Amino acid sequence: MERLALCSKLFYDIDVIEKHKRILELEKQLQPPEILFSSMKEWTDKYDLIYKNIKKVLYECIVDNAQEYHFMFSFGITPKQVVILEYVINKQLYELTGNIKWSEDITDQILLGLHAMFCGFINSNSWRLIYDTLGNIQLYDIVYNNIVHQLNHILKDVPQFKCIKCKKNYCYLKEICYECD
Repeated sequence: MERLALCSKLFYDIDVIEKHKRILELEKQLQPPEILFSSMKEWTDKYDLIYKNIKKVLYECIVDNAQEYHFMFSFGITPKQVVILEYVINKQLYELTGNIKWSEDITDQILLGLHAMFCGFINSNSWRLIYDTLGNIQLYDIVYNNIVHQLNHILKDVPQFKCIKCKKNYCYLKEICYECD
């Protein structure tokens, strides 16, 4: 009986170790990629380009496309707009990080946030009033600001810089790390 208990404990311990390794792998996949930038300007240029490209495509989807704007009355955000936004956000994140899986996951997260916002409006019976009261430019601003808010939170840990004093990598938007400051 003792051998059976010892064997069971061994298999249990092996299973726990394997599950712990898998959890660590999954947590690593969820972490934002850390990208080393040579200067704050390099980061802000890439950052600004991401937002500029998203803003341009979103403007084309809502303001320049009267048909899609009209369909927003029924859907909140239309399926065509979702496909276009999914493509541009994913592309911008991939160009920034080179990480396909992370870019896809974050794109899905952002689109889920947009869907949740519109579902909240529709389910609270506020959407008709919002749609009738606001014009296409104000609606565009709401959607764009939602995306910006989500991306700002997500991208805050992506840029890494090298401290000019100790040469260690850090993620704060300064020229020196907190230890050297």
